[in-house]
Order: sequence, then C-alpha cells, then structure tokens
Amino acid sequence: MCHIMHIFLNIKFFTLVDFCNAISYEHVKLLSILKLHNVKFFQFFTRFYQYHQGGGFVCVTTARVCSLLQYLFIVLFSTFLVECVDYPVLFNNKNTTADGIPITGKRHIQLMTLIFVLGIDDDNLGNLTWCEVLALLCQKLPDLHVIITKDKLNELDICQRILRFKNYFVALVNKDMLPPVVNIPFLGPQPYLSSGLKLNLDFLFFWGSFSPWEGPYTLKDEYKDPQNIGKLSNSFVCINTQCHKFFIYTINSCIPSVIHFFLLCGAYKKRSNTKLRHFNELDHQLQIRLSRSYDFATRYMNLFTSPLIEIIAKSLKFVTGSIFAVLFALAAWDEDVLTVNLEHALTLMTATFLIVIVCSSMITSDDCVYMPERLMRSIIACIHYAPISWEGKAHTRAVRKEFDSLYPLTFRYILEELFSPLITPFILFFWVRPRMQKFVEFFIRFTVSIEGLGDVCSFAQMDIAKHGDEKCIFILAIDGVAFDKDEDYIANDGKTEISLLNFAAMNPLWEPPPLAAEFINDLKTHVSCLSVFLILFEHILKNVW
Repeated sequence: MCHIMHIFLNIKFFTLVDFCNAISYEHVKLLSILKLHNVKFFQFFTRFYQYHQGGGFVCVTTARVCSLLQYLFIVLFSTFLVECVDYPVLFNNKNTTADGIPITGKRHIQLMTLIFVLGIDDDNLGNLTWCEVLALLCQKLPDLHVIITKDKLNELDICQRILRFKNYFVALVNKDMLPPVVNIPFLGPQPYLSSGLKLNLDFLFFWGSFSPWEGPYTLKDEYKDPQNIGKLSNSFVCINTQCHKFFIYTINSCIPSVIHFFLLCGAYKKRSNTKLRHFNELDHQLQIRLSRSYDFATRYMNLFTSPLIEIIAKSLKFVTGSIFAVLFALAAWDEDVLTVNLEHALTLMTATFLIVIVCSSMITSDDCVYMPERLMRSIIACIHYAPISWEGKAHTRAVRKEFDSLYPLTFRYILEELFSPLITPFILFFWVRPRMQKFVEFFIRFTVSIEGLGDVCSFAQMDIAKHGDEKCIFILAIDGVAFDKDEDYIANDGKTEISLLNFAAMNPLWEPPPLAAEFINDLKTHVSCLSVFLILFEHILKNVW
C-alpha cells in the first residue's frame, strides 16, 4: 500500500466500410444489421481511435500516403546509390558523361465527402479531447444498435476492444515473462526488447496465421482447455519459431531497422514503454504521461558522469576544437584551403567537429544542480513506477543503471536496433522456444470470455479482488472481499490498483464497479487526510524555525 500511495502522491486508417458505418443514421442501421458483427465492431473502435488521434480523414490519408512514399523513397534511393551512381566519376577519378531518361507516371485519387453520425468534421476534431469524443460515441451507440448482447457500452468496454492485444503484452511484462534477458559480456544480464523483436512477438502471439487467436476478438477453442498446454506449446514452437518466424523477420525487421537508423534514430522517445504502461491506457495517454518526464529523466541521467572520463573529454575537446577552429577560419578566409593547400581538409574538419560533439556530451553542464532525489520524485510522479529499492537511493549508480533500462541513451538504442536482425532469431530460438509452454499457459489462465466483448486479458478487467494486492485493501479497511490467494494472479508493482486509478482519472464519466468505486473513494480520503497532515506539519516547521 505504501508503494501505491508513494506513486499516487507523486503523481488502418479507415476503410470505406468503416466510414460507411458512420455516415448517416439510415445507412448505419442497415449496415449494422447486414455487415457489422463482432470483428467489424472491434476494428471500428480501433480505427475510430486512430481517426481521432490522426487529426481526421485528410490527415490520416496524407500520413499513410507519405509513409508509403518514404518507404518507396528508401528503396529507390538505395537502389540508385548502389546501381546508378558511378563512384569513380563522383570522386573525380575519371571523366565521363551520362544521359538520363525521365520516367513519368500518373495516379488518380478520388476523395469523398462524408457526413458523420457524431456531427464532428475534421476542422473541429482538434477542439475536442478524446474523453469528449468517447462520451459522445457512448451516447450515440445505443441508437445505432451495433451490438445486440449489451444495451450500452461504457469507456472500459471500448478501451478493452482497442487495447485487447496490448493489455496481454503489458500483463506478460508485468509478470516478468517478457522482455527476454540476455547475458552480455562485461555488462551482465540485460533486458532486451528491440522494435524488431517486439514485431516478431506480436506476430507470434497475436497476428500470425498460427497464433492462438482465431480472430481479432476470440482465442481458439483448443487454447481454452488446460489439458492442451503441452501439445499446443510443441506445435506452437515448431510452426512459428523454427520456420515461419525466421523468414518473416528478414522481410519485416531487417530493412525497417536500417531505415530506422538513418531516418528515425531520434524517435526513440515516442515508442511505447510497455513496462510503464497501465492496463487500458491508450497510446496518446501514455505518450503524454511519459513526455512530462523526459526533461527530468534527461537531467537525472546527466548527473552520473565519470570524473576521469570528464577530464579526458575536456582535454580532447580542447585539442580537436582548436584544430577545427583554425581550419574553419582559414577556409572562411580563402576557400582554396579546402581544395588546394590542405588535402582532406573537409574530412579533418568533419572528424574534429564530431569529436567535439561527442566530448561535449560527456561533460557535465555548468548549470547542472545535483538533486537526484528531487528529480527522481518528479520522474516517479510522471511514470507511476517506483520500486521499493529506489527509495532514498536515487543517488546510487545501481538505481541509475536500473532506470537506464527504462530510459536508454540514444546511442544504446541505436546499437540495439542495428544488432536486432542478428540477435532476434537467436532469442526466438534459444529464449522464447524453451518458454513456450509458459506462454501458452498464460493465455489459458489469464483469459476471460465476456459476452459482447470476446476474449480479453483478465488483468485488463482491473478486478482488485482477483488481481489486486490484499494489503492495499486491508489498509483501506475494505471488508468482505474474497481475495485470490494464488500469487500468480496478483499483478506486480501494484499494477492493478494503479491502472484502476489512472483509468478513473482519465475517464471521469466512467462508473466503476462497487468494489473499485469503494477502493477509489477510500484512497482519496486517505490522500486528503495525509495532504492536510503534511500542510499542517510544514506550517508547524515554519513557525518553529
């Protein structure tokens, strides 16, 4: 409970059918009867969320087209550099000429004007928050009759449809089944989850032809029988890991990793950190929460510099900076310095400039104030994650090393992505394959079937009686609750309670179940009393001193 209170106080693009499902009441009611079953319903909410976050139909279409053009550019430009460039001519080693023939083509794109049931056009979409749009959607859904098993859908139902697979992945990480731990020489065990590896795990567990899922909303029947654990794990490994995954990875991960290095090496801050993600937390909510911690996290990481390395970096920066300054001044005075008087002057200037940049990153800034505990409290208030081992030890390198796995340096992230095509096949075969029976057992044990919703992760229900820590409930004096005594069913790090609090805060119109509502109200009372006590204590100290 102290752990929870500590954190709390520190606190595809729409297809035509999907659009037609929202154009007018007359067409919606007809299409909902004829075409909109559970699969379409699941896809609708996911793409509806993408539509809102993408900024509307035009923005989503433009983003998808630009993304496609970027990949096309990478392929064409790489081919051009390898096959179409005469490097001896480029480096002025021989004289020749070349003629080019322009290639022309035409593409016609038709745009359609759509009338939406919610009455929100693209221009006004930015004026509404996701909570407002979600509330309006919940209000309109009963009139559309898109689902017959429930009269009304709430915010939790919609979020669980959007985040069905992501909740499973969050639960796998929370139960320490992921990410894989790799023993690296001189560094010891290191958690490893690159973009390529996550892509493979998603394909293996959720999207692949031989995944446990029969569709986007239900598990296969054989995965609901505990007696099939051994049989399923063996076939799961043979089909997915040994054959299919190895070749799929080459196409879907090797090339994107190279592209990521050249184009997106600075975008690591935008990736979803699964360990810090709450159950039923949407992408934009996670991004906003983590973005608030970036400044504090960067300042915290910059506090830990080696005095020896800093001394060497300062000396090296002075020497290389002096050489660069002289060459730059001479080149500015007379451009012949770059071509005639000094051979390879441009190369030398580039090398010295890069060395200066690297050395500068190793030197502590003059305005850096050593306040690790205060910075760590600010970080915890944003990321909602604080192991007990961090308390009072933010100044130690052990805590810094553990936090580094959550907030890696850009250089480390680039190395992980570059080596991902080589490491991932070995992880899939030597780490994932022996543990496949545990993964199959996880899907069997922690899947619940809900009418009108399908199969979802039981942790995503945020049932504190089943997955909560009974110490939290007993401290809050909530009686009459039958807890599950199996430790495997209890979420680590108070994830169930924190996820419940976060979801209630993000969706103020949501009506939680009675036990969850009682837990939230009692916690608010405890926090209010504690806040009053802290204010009085601070006032007393001021009067004393």
